[in-house]
Amino acid sequence: MEFGLEGHTATMCGESIVVVGGKTAAFHLNASVFSLTLPTFEWRRLVCDGAVPLPRAYHSACLHGSRLVVFGGITSVGVNDVHYNTYNVFTLADGLDSETLQQMGTDRFRDNSWLRPVMPQNFEPNGVLYILDMSSSPPRWESVECTGDVPCNRSHHAAAVQGNSMYMIGGYNIYSSQTQPTVDFGCLYRLDLTSFCWKMIKLSLPLYYWGSTLTPLGGSLLCFFGGVSRVKNRESHDTFLISTETGFVQPVMENDCTPLPRTAHCTWRWGCYVYIFGGAGSVASRFFNDLHRLYVQGGSWEAVTTHVNTTATTTSSSFSGPPPLSGCAAVVVGEHLILVGGMRSNLARVSSVFLLNMHSFTWREAETVFTNTPLPFPTPLSPFTRKIPYSYRADVSRGVQTAWRGELPPALSRNDCDSEMTMPCRVAVKHRLQQQPKMNGDERRHFEKRPYERWVRELDELHKLTADWSNMITGLSAHRKGATWTS
Repeated sequence: MEFGLEGHTATMCGESIVVVGGKTAAFHLNASVFSLTLPTFEWRRLVCDGAVPLPRAYHSACLHGSRLVVFGGITSVGVNDVHYNTYNVFTLADGLDSETLQQMGTDRFRDNSWLRPVMPQNFEPNGVLYILDMSSSPPRWESVECTGDVPCNRSHHAAAVQGNSMYMIGGYNIYSSQTQPTVDFGCLYRLDLTSFCWKMIKLSLPLYYWGSTLTPLGGSLLCFFGGVSRVKNRESHDTFLISTETGFVQPVMENDCTPLPRTAHCTWRWGCYVYIFGGAGSVASRFFNDLHRLYVQGGSWEAVTTHVNTTATTTSSSFSGPPPLSGCAAVVVGEHLILVGGMRSNLARVSSVFLLNMHSFTWREAETVFTNTPLPFPTPLSPFTRKIPYSYRADVSRGVQTAWRGELPPALSRNDCDSEMTMPCRVAVKHRLQQQPKMNGDERRHFEKRPYERWVRELDELHKLTADWSNMITGLSAHRKGATWTS
């Protein structure tokens, strides 16, 4: 790309990664749509037809069929675009004065009266969706007004597609300076992508967070992680499994390998694991480039050891892995995770593209080129709808389009997950929770060929976890009923 980005979205469409929105500087938003063609790693600016939406950042973008569904986000950048006394966590960290930036952690907090609106948000109707039809030549924007329990416009929310539905949770109201969240921000919303009707799903444990991530696991299961807790008024590493059918929320117990509290991170699913990379913590005074994964069946976190490929083509001979980044975007393509953009700890935005081999956990940096010439249109077949081998393998993740391919998560019925089960065979972790079943190398390498035997062996243990976590939810709910809001 011509410039670095943070707070953008990256989605695999056919043979290209499509990047929408993002911040290019402290007070500037990206109004363009870019495509990164694979495997040549060639950047181009997309010229789109239709009613082009306002520039935005920290929105959500999910692919459903050949349509890219964009919702929410900040539409202007000013000192009033973040609330709840964590206004400088990551959205406006580089807009602060030098004295404040030298502070660490909560010492960066300032009284809300110090905030003076300098650029009010551009108004959009509540619940409006912007759809980029990737099957058109050229791609075409259109806006859709939805019905049902329409949520208010928000930013820093989490969203994911599961089947014909898009699920959305959390965030904050970009038009209100209210410091306390309303009830609807703790609920899960489901959007029918055929009728464009919203439905509110009340959760057994309201989740008041912004800057979190939502990862689809197939069936009716979602994984929620991190973000800024509006109860604790700071970044969190809280992890929950959510049933979209019942609204049941199951916390995941912490262990020694649970990622440090963070927000503006990225997540993806690969086999039986949910991976976490990057993000910012301690009120944006600490940025991360560590990799963790959640073993969903056992409910345990693991720290993953990564390596660097110095022989592959890179833009730097001294490449030592991606730097600590927040606001980056991740896409699973074939056997690789592709990381696009982000903001470094020095508040500089990058346009770099990093690849992580999901079998060997080896990083390399891609050598990209930017072509000023837009993609030629019209074409007989849109390059964004072609099914190509390296992005459409049956046994690997494809982001939000992929159904769950793992064993049973605890406390949820077998019907909640797909019956097909696969997972990567390479394991490179530092620690594992004691409750997780131990296996030798050969057994782990081949256990995906006999998932039923493994499921039977773990069934008793999962029942115990169900009872323990159900008790925890009851106790946690009772505790939070008496929690006081902070501003």
